Amino acid sequence: MTERKSDLDLLKDLQSYQKSLAAVKNYYEPVMEELIEFCNHTRRKINDTNKGTVTGQNVYDGTANSANKIQADGFFGNLCSQSLRWFSESLPVKYDFPRWSNMRKWSGKRLDDIPEVKAWLEACDDVLYSAFLRSNFYDEQPVFYRDGGSVGCANKYVEEDVKKGRLVITTLHPREYVVALDAMGNVDTEFRTYKLTLKQLKEKFGEDALKEDMPNFKQSFEKNPYEEKEIVHAVLPRADYDPGKKDNKNKPWASFWYFPNGKRVLLESGYEHFPFIHWQFNRGNDGYGYGPGHEAYVEIMLANQQAQSNLVAGQKMVEPPMVVHNNLRGMVQVGPKGRTYVNDMNTMRPAPLMEDIKLPYALDMLDRTERIIRERWNVDFFLMLSRLALENRNITATQVIEMMGEKATMLGTVVGRIANDELNPLIDLFFYAEQAAGRIPAMPQIMLDSGLTNANIEIDYTGPLAMAQKRAHATQGIRQGLATLGEILPLFPQARHKIKMGQTLDKLLISIGFPASCLTSEDEFNAAVEAENKQMQEAQAMEQMKSIGSALPGLGKAIEPNSPAEMLVEGMGGKLKGQEAVE
Repeated sequence: MTERKSDLDLLKDLQSYQKSLAAVKNYYEPVMEELIEFCNHTRRKINDTNKGTVTGQNVYDGTANSANKIQADGFFGNLCSQSLRWFSESLPVKYDFPRWSNMRKWSGKRLDDIPEVKAWLEACDDVLYSAFLRSNFYDEQPVFYRDGGSVGCANKYVEEDVKKGRLVITTLHPREYVVALDAMGNVDTEFRTYKLTLKQLKEKFGEDALKEDMPNFKQSFEKNPYEEKEIVHAVLPRADYDPGKKDNKNKPWASFWYFPNGKRVLLESGYEHFPFIHWQFNRGNDGYGYGPGHEAYVEIMLANQQAQSNLVAGQKMVEPPMVVHNNLRGMVQVGPKGRTYVNDMNTMRPAPLMEDIKLPYALDMLDRTERIIRERWNVDFFLMLSRLALENRNITATQVIEMMGEKATMLGTVVGRIANDELNPLIDLFFYAEQAAGRIPAMPQIMLDSGLTNANIEIDYTGPLAMAQKRAHATQGIRQGLATLGEILPLFPQARHKIKMGQTLDKLLISIGFPASCLTSEDEFNAAVEAENKQMQEAQAMEQMKSIGSALPGLGKAIEPNSPAEMLVEGMGGKLKGQEAVE
């Protein structure tokens, strides 16, 4: 068994580890600084730690900042807005039940088609939606996406407010964190450096724990409890984790709090699940990704220079530099209704130093640069309908769906990373928190008997963007297949029997957002179709019998054996009883 390190040695190891990770991040910070300034300047630069600083003073073209905001709001509104049922849990596992089991009819079918499993999943969804509404998730999410769209990565910390029974999310500023990756390229280590007030420090750690690092804490607190101190929170895999022990320190992820130049660890605890969520717009080697800002960097700088040059030229056009006689120093009135009095209009009259000043960059050149920037942030996709309306273009609803599907396909990789890196682990954290609080209903016995756990549950995203992607992929083959079938049927009507229409309709309707709970089961569908066919056959038989009656006078009389009438009646499903034909 490994001997535990002393508090001082542990602190030194943590500080050394943090310093090494900070050295890696230093390579990325200069570009992050510029991208924050031009793409998200209200966030304030990494090295700008002063509150209330005026931002964006060097920005002359706001296209990148606007495009980043539109994309962030578009992702939020189309993926996880609070006005949507934007996800649902599913259990796509299929089982073959033994012949003697009363569940035999569900063999080969998804478990979430079983009524009690489906009801449990829907109840879990309701609990999770309630948890998201109690949290501040919907407030923080646009900020999170703006960080990812500017510096290429975004990070959030999820903690539990036990008193209020909710989870609280904090989107970290890019300056606050350094990360390390595991062997699979996922973030499993994070050091967060930020500020807490003396009041917050006292509430979190207690006055006794702070005395060694802050001998005058009591006096400072009494003087100003809102004075801020920098603190570090480190979370990393616990090397000596023992699953057999149950205490706050012995958990898969170790948690340490300390002052940057402190003498001891203020608090050590742990987490069952990694509490930080790190998303990279496009994955980078060291955990600091790259995004639209990196790809549009040249155009951003070009547009800013073009706008700045045009601004200077425009000002010169409105207020051109003047040549003025020395005797008129301080006497030239260039404002509205200004009057400058001279003795000789020919020799003393003020005149422009430069005439016929023009903008160095034509508006169409600047517009072309700005259009490239907007393309990097997919602005046309999120404002597609508005753009079509401005252009007075009339298109059909089908065309709109096809266009949205095309654009959604192009965003597939980004949306996939959002789901895998952010939304999936976030929903997991909410599920575990609600389960620990006893708000998740008990799992159905069939799931327990099948050895299933929470890990088997999958998440289906049902927001507009996710559904557009599903439509683009799921319905394309079905629509093309049905169109091809329509061409074949006139030549070969029996070809319709090659398609399982019930399952085809299920997939087609679900893919366009129709609620699965409103669809009949396959057995119900087949039974309804069979009953309808039977009614149609009976109605046709009755009509044919009436036709026979009118075509054969005296049919009510005895029908001679082996006559054509007898064969016709029997062919229509009738039979002879005595001397009368009955159905």
